[in-house]
Amino acid sequence: MGNVLIGVAIADMSDFEAIDPAYGIGDQRLQVEALVAHELAAGGVPECGEPHLIFREFSSVDIGHKRAVADEFARDGVLAVVGARDFTYGSVRLAETHRLPVIDVNAVPRTIFARTDPWLFTIRCAQDLVYLTYARWAHESGRLDGRTIGVFSDRYTATSTAIAVSQLAQNGHRVAAHVDSDGVGVASDRDAEAAQILADADVDLLLPFVSGSSLAAMLRVAERIGFRPTILDLETGEHATDVSGAAMPPSIYEGTSALAMTRVGELAASRSLDARADEAISIVETATGRTIERTGRTSSGSVSNILLARDLTYLSIEALRQAGPQVDRAAFVASLQGLTNVPSASGGRISFGPGEHWGCREMREIVWTDQQWQVVGEYGPIVRAH
Repeated sequence: MGNVLIGVAIADMSDFEAIDPAYGIGDQRLQVEALVAHELAAGGVPECGEPHLIFREFSSVDIGHKRAVADEFARDGVLAVVGARDFTYGSVRLAETHRLPVIDVNAVPRTIFARTDPWLFTIRCAQDLVYLTYARWAHESGRLDGRTIGVFSDRYTATSTAIAVSQLAQNGHRVAAHVDSDGVGVASDRDAEAAQILADADVDLLLPFVSGSSLAAMLRVAERIGFRPTILDLETGEHATDVSGAAMPPSIYEGTSALAMTRVGELAASRSLDARADEAISIVETATGRTIERTGRTSSGSVSNILLARDLTYLSIEALRQAGPQVDRAAFVASLQGLTNVPSASGGRISFGPGEHWGCREMREIVWTDQQWQVVGEYGPIVRAH
């Protein structure tokens, strides 16, 4: 092993698995180790040497613990950190406080990228651009015409939600009711209250800018009180997974359309799974000695995490290769910024650039039908930054 230290964040999903074991995302350490070993064997070891991985686990529901884990990575003396789903607060801490490069998963608004520049990168598109693309899609498709619109958001999405609501207003759409959740998700009284507030406003079309667990909790109450709005969904808070969709009441959620970045729904739509995605799953299958179903609720979390882990590890190792024999933090960042139009396993193409550290630049439409997501559209560009 070389002396290049790379931190790897691992999510403790036990709070979500207690609700439903299907929320699990598999053995994350094994996934990363298998994918890194494969990439080094296939593409060669960087001139700076084989990276030494330092794994640290964080609580998916404890903001303070995420920040504490970030501080531990800094004390470890790592060159950079590979993030994970829901590690956002830890990633921002690494970038803003410790000036450490980090490649994370979850979308954040461009205001966060500006605050943490040049250290923070994400696989997914900037959250406010996702929401703006979604608002444009909803308007241009005519889905908002003549509807009583409700918005359900939380503290994690407040900035991007405000931008989307402003865009809706510019397009002539008024929001009849806007409920703010507390963002707790797994055990929030506010999620239950939201259903009644939205029902009292006669909302018949809901735009959900909350976590998947918050949306599921709210819709279960909505079903009990006879409130059945149409949901127009998007990839935020892990909504675009089969396990998340299956947590929603079928009487409300069946037929829901959504805008997504990920590859979910390809096999269900009788399309071939992307070769990079299939290879990543096969690599983990070989490492575990177990077969992993490519589609379906029970494997949805593991499959989606394997694809994200593949992209995170590939980008990290490729950045090391491009940086040359004497890599430091600035060289690592410069290498990442030079990666453009990179085909990904988890979704559309990934491009970075100076001042634009969000990777995904494409989204497409999916529909929830017969207890699974199905792709119904082709990848198209997100709205451009301005």
